[in-house]
Order: sequence, then C-alpha cells, then structure tokens
Amino acid sequence: MQVLSSLPLGRKVTAVDCLLYDRYQVGDVPFWTKVTGTLTHIHSVEIGTLPIKAGQGDWIAPQNELGARFDSQLREYLLRIRNTFDLPLWDHGDSDTQRAAMDFLRLIPCGQTRSYSDQAEYVRDRCGGGFGPRNAGTANHGNHYPLVIPCHRVVRKSGNLGGFMGSSQQLAITLKRQLLANEQLKLVQRAVVQ
Repeated sequence: MQVLSSLPLGRKVTAVDCLLYDRYQVGDVPFWTKVTGTLTHIHSVEIGTLPIKAGQGDWIAPQNELGARFDSQLREYLLRIRNTFDLPLWDHGDSDTQRAAMDFLRLIPCGQTRSYSDQAEYVRDRCGGGFGPRNAGTANHGNHYPLVIPCHRVVRKSGNLGGFMGSSQQLAITLKRQLLANEQLKLVQRAVVQ
C-alpha cells in the first residue's frame, strides 16, 4: 500500500487509506505505529521498533476523526490514563479459532498476563480441536490490531516473554517488556492513590 502524504481532514474515504503514521514512546523505547482504515473502521494497526528502516519516516498526522481517536487513545494508554481502546475494527479474525484467540486477548485485564497455554485452552473450549500454545502464538501473530487487542499480555507458561510482533528479536521483546512494565506501573500508582 502506498503511504499517502496528505489527505484533507474529513475527506470521504472509499478505500482503505493510511489514517496515521507516527512515532510514540513507552518508557525509554521508541516505536512507530501505522493505522489504515476508512472513515468508519480501522482496517489494521502495524507497530514496529525504531530506528526506522529506509523508506520509512514520512510521518503522517491523523487524517480523519478515526485516526485522531486512535492517536488520542494510544497517547492516553501510554500515559496510563486508559486501559482499553474503544475503536471500530474491521474484523476480528479469519476463522472461528482466530476470533476466539482475539476474544481471549480482550479478556486479559490491563497490567496482567496470561500464558499461551491459557489462551490455547480457551480456544479449545470454544472451538474444539487440537489448538496448542504454538497455535496461540501464531494466532497472536495474525492479530491485525496489536495494542488495541493486547497480544503483548500473553507470555510463556514459564514467565518468559516469548515473542512479539511475530519476532523474537531483542527490540521487539524490549517493546513488549516496556508495554507490560508501563501497565504494571499504572497498577502501582492506582494502589498508592487508594
């Protein structure tokens, strides 16, 4: 998909366009997010770690109200003001097992984690079949809405973080670790206030 450099705010979008492409930071870890969609639904959310690759870097401010909503909600999440996202998503999976895997992710409270084994059991209970922990990891890799549907909250049964964004590279794991730490910090701050 070609990244469009400028769209007038509120323009009627009949196809999937880039709604937002910008940089963010959680703790000391910078990352980028690219959101595609229409006026009414988000089609996909991509995230990646910085430094950016060649050809990236033409940052795009929110292009319509939905892009601005995503940007605002992500910033609130990173500032520990928001626990969940309230955005219209295009779909939640290509199969019953994928949808069940995404449903499981939405049930994990902010600041907590569950294991790939827990997720596999949830999917098996709803769909049957031989869905195992590796299948859970594959399903999470197919999540079109990372952060919005929080696949970063799933870790290995041993407590090891596992992968993130389809990768076991250190930058991706560092981002996952920082997202979880940011959520834990929110819980600590809330407990101190009470």
